[in-house]
Amino acid sequence: MQLPLPATPECAILFADLTDSTALYDQLGREEAFALVKQSLESMAQAVKESAGRLIKNTGDGVMAALGDADAAATTALAIHQALLALSGPSATRVAAHIVFCFGPVVESEDDLFGDTVNLAARLCEVGSPGIALMTQETALRLDNSWRYLLRPGPPITLKGIGKPVDVVRLLCDARGDLTAIGDIRSVTATPTSGAFRLYLNNDSVAFPEDAIRISLGRDASSNVRLKEPLASRHHCTIERRGGRLILIDHSSNGTFVTIDSEREFALCHEETVLHGHGSLSFGRSSAGATETLIFFCL
Repeated sequence: MQLPLPATPECAILFADLTDSTALYDQLGREEAFALVKQSLESMAQAVKESAGRLIKNTGDGVMAALGDADAAATTALAIHQALLALSGPSATRVAAHIVFCFGPVVESEDDLFGDTVNLAARLCEVGSPGIALMTQETALRLDNSWRYLLRPGPPITLKGIGKPVDVVRLLCDARGDLTAIGDIRSVTATPTSGAFRLYLNNDSVAFPEDAIRISLGRDASSNVRLKEPLASRHHCTIERRGGRLILIDHSSNGTFVTIDSEREFALCHEETVLHGHGSLSFGRSSAGATETLIFFCL
């Protein structure tokens, strides 16, 4: 029996879609992969149920759910991540999901939900990545303060079908150890740096002229910064100035791995993030095994 929606026409819409489920069929074969996908969907549904949410529908290899508030959605996101991590077991086959939730008004019709909140969450899910849950800044501001140490603001991003850039906040589902809590989410996303940056690739200074808006990095000869890393893409990523911030934009097949101010490394895949403080980038693989590393300082 489906749980009723809250009396208010507002709720948190959550999408969770398995990451690259096609690869599971290549790795495991049809029957074993189908069983694993089925288990994954059941685990997602159970996480929604345990947060007193309502499973709206399956979306291919994922789910759409409605929850009463942002805190319940965040709890569900972490539960889904942990459940899929447990299903992965000790083998090299990892099950993960893109997870997104947005709070706002919805319209119900024939046991389905519609409206701008649903559309926004669906679009955000298209640019998600494993190990994090994406949400709008407005949704993040509804979370209890106890979540703040797991939140990381990102730059505004442009989404297909959405008229204006969206301020996005990441929930670190895969965080381990001590993390520094951020202050006001709005101030972190809105405050630009002084605009001075220093970049070093393998200890050599990278030119970023003051009048340049962006530089490109990749294995292609046309790149401003030519990479030699075998796992880097020909047009791997760009770094651009935007409103006094330094923005990293990934275009690659294997992702860009980012470490900021000694926090846990995270991967971008066709996403953007603000580079702040100091840290490092590696291309196509984690910094632990990388052949090239770019160091950045935002002054």
